[in-house]
Amino acid sequence: MRHSKKIKKLQPCWPFLFNVVIDSFDLREIDLTGRQFTWANNLMDPTYEKLDRVLMTTKWEFKFPLVNVLALDRGVSDHTPLLLNTGDPSYMGSAQQFKMELSWLTHEDFRERVTEVWNKPVAGQNSVQCWNRKLGL
Repeated sequence: MRHSKKIKKLQPCWPFLFNVVIDSFDLREIDLTGRQFTWANNLMDPTYEKLDRVLMTTKWEFKFPLVNVLALDRGVSDHTPLLLNTGDPSYMGSAQQFKMELSWLTHEDFRERVTEVWNKPVAGQNSVQCWNRKLGL
């Protein structure tokens, strides 16, 4: 026996209420770069929609005036992942990347060394900075 989803009609008041909330908090959509739509069905003749958005307050926009949202490759998903870039130059990352070498696992003192390094306190403004400093990036 085949099951079908019950499709409930969208109440006409919900889009209106959603827009009232957006207006009352003075939210503005951050422009999307990389593609126009954020969702597509997987049919031969696909339907494209912009379902996913990133909103911000004007206060946040003043704090991060270079903010943008980049649409990434959706891969096998029907939704496009969105990457929020604040444009804040305080931490731009590192060109250096951590690479694990399998041969390290064969060293006698590998576990002790990892435990010793990992338990050392490090300074950082957030968990990402602490993680990167522990890895020596």
